[in-house]
Amino acid sequence: MPSPTTDLVRSYLKEIGRYPLLTPEQEITNARALQQMMAIEEQRLSLALELNRQPITIRNSQLIIAQAFIRGLEY
Repeated sequence: MPSPTTDLVRSYLKEIGRYPLLTPEQEITNARALQQMMAIEEQRLSLALELNRQPITIRNSQLIIAQAFIRGLEY
């Protein structure tokens, strides 16, 4: 009779076997994207320290500009 641990491992392996593995090209693409995201985050943190506040996100800046146009201001 299999132990509960063996059953859990077997169940886990069966579950992950339902999903295809990444191709080498996909792994490289994902790794490069991750490196870019990490570099962007590092720049964001550096900017936050320099400004002594959190930088405005693209989404927030779009909202600020939209509100300014609604009020009749120009940027």
